[in-house]
Parts: sequence; C-alpha cells; structure tokens
Amino acid sequence: MSTVELEHKPDWEQLEHLVVAIQKQLSPDAKVSHNVKLEGVDSEVQRQIDVLVEQNIGQYSMRIVIDCKDYSKPIDVKGVEEFNGLVQDVRAHKGALVCPSGFTKAAKKRAKKLQIDLYSPVDTSPHKWQAHVSIPVLCDFRNVFMAFGISTKTHLPMLLSEKFYDQMVFDAEGNEIGTTHEVAGQKWDEGLLPDDPGEHLDISIFGDSKIFIERLFIILCQVNFTDRYGFLSAPQNGLRAVIASNSNFG
Repeated sequence: MSTVELEHKPDWEQLEHLVVAIQKQLSPDAKVSHNVKLEGVDSEVQRQIDVLVEQNIGQYSMRIVIDCKDYSKPIDVKGVEEFNGLVQDVRAHKGALVCPSGFTKAAKKRAKKLQIDLYSPVDTSPHKWQAHVSIPVLCDFRNVFMAFGISTKTHLPMLLSEKFYDQMVFDAEGNEIGTTHEVAGQKWDEGLLPDDPGEHLDISIFGDSKIFIERLFIILCQVNFTDRYGFLSAPQNGLRAVIASNSNFG
C-alpha cells in the first residue's frame, strides 16, 4: 500500500500497517500478515488478529499475535487480560500489545506475569506517531594554549627573531630538524605530548638531543626549547592552538 493510500485510512488502520512494516524489517524471513482470522480453540469462533507473524523453526511452526490499540489513554490491566485471553484462545506462542499512548503501571506488572510484551511504536516516518529519536553524546572539546621558551648558555651576541619558534633548528652535525613549531605540532599529533587537562610546564620539545639555531654570521648556537601549555574546556567544534612566545636567556 502506497503512502498516499495509507493517508486516507483511519488512524487505527495506519497504526496496524506501521506495525506490519516494522515486523517485516525485524523478521525478513517470517510471514507477516495483516488483519487475519484464526479459529479460537476454546471459543470456537473466528478471532480477528491485527498482525500475525508466523515462522517455521525446524519442524515447529511458531505463531505470534500482535494487537494494535490507538487509544488516547494508556492501556490498563483489563486491556492486558482481554488480550491474553485472545492469545490463549488461538494457541499463539507469543503475544504483544502495541499502544502509542503506553500502558499503566499495573498493566505492565500484569503483562510481565502473563509474558505479554508491551510496545509503543518508534518510527521516524512522517505520520501521527512519528518519533524524534535523539542519542545523548558527551563531547570533550578543549582549547590548547601553548607558549614556547628558549634558553642558551652562550655569552656571544645573538640575533633572535620575534617568532623564534619558526626558526630552523639543526642537530650537532648541522642537519635541519625542523622548526620548533613544526616538531611540537608533530609530537602533539602523534600523541607524544601529555594531554591530561591542566597545565604542563617546561616540556622539552627535542628531548635530550643537542640542538642549534643560527645566530649572527650564520654561526650555530646551542639552545634548548621548552613548551608550556594547558587545556581549557570549551563548547566549540575542533581544537585551536594559540601560540605565544617568551624567551629566557641564561
């Protein structure tokens, strides 16, 4: 049945078709029938079944009956007991009641003892019983504030740019290692820097290695770079690094 045709059906019938569609998705290998008649064993009369789910398991045939109630109020104990009589009469192996308005507390207790399942439809399609489902998610966004420090023991004149953390750094053989900014960023991406909330002081960026930067007349001067940074929780998307410089000559 098309969506347009279904819109012209009464609410109770639309609810039954919705339950049929849900059951077909849940049990693709089962036979799901709508509005069928079964012979009552005790009553000896035809009993109307809103939704019938049948499936063969080995040599056994399983039968599940589902009753749909589009009530304005929750189903009470009487409704549960009446449906249980139907389940017993047609000798179904399982019974389930569906009501968008829910069930009273007493009805839930009674249904549990009778092994009757109770459901309220959850579907996102545009209809009277459309449910807006949301999933709670805890996001931990943090701001990272970094400050680079440089220290040296040389007593020779030295020319240091304002953004010294972007100057090329060399090893003892004069090979380029990269800038302090680049190496610190790479270590952060690789998870080699502490990431616990709080303040982290004097983290050596290049470890115990001897490192050098250019000073006047392109002569290398041994230095040490350190990193100071801290985390602040922030309700924003992504991670922002704010770089500030400070220098310390010893």
